[in-house]
Amino acid sequence: MKNRIFRFLSSASGILVASAAILVVAYGLFSLSTQAHRLAQAPFMKIHPRYSGGEVTRSFSEGGAFWQVHRAVFDGLFGQRRDGFVQVDVEQFFADKPAQASIDFDGDGAADFRLILPANGAVPEVEPMSDMVDGLGAWSRDGASAIVRILLSRR
Repeated sequence: MKNRIFRFLSSASGILVASAAILVVAYGLFSLSTQAHRLAQAPFMKIHPRYSGGEVTRSFSEGGAFWQVHRAVFDGLFGQRRDGFVQVDVEQFFADKPAQASIDFDGDGAADFRLILPANGAVPEVEPMSDMVDGLGAWSRDGASAIVRILLSRR
């Protein structure tokens, strides 16, 4: 009799734990999007510079546009890479007029490249003025806004 009661209590507690686990998993699946948003807002979460473009180091207005120059990104998964990029965000004052600026991304006082944004969404042009600058990388334009990545290499 004692053995039978023990088996019943064991089975009942197992069923209760399994039911609770199913409810917890169901709640987790239904609240996944809100929990993911909260986790992304946590102060310890940081987007890798390869995706974000790095921190903005300099902002200025010149040549018909507002320019934001990000830090040079050579970050890899394990240490620094030989090849990298610098991202430049541009807000043109007038989308139908070209904008251009000489940009010093490393802060040494000498321009490293000239970036020219032609009118009406044409392909940006890069004129290297430094050995580190390889040329135009990925770019995107939307109206008067542009994001341009300039390829760099350490030699």
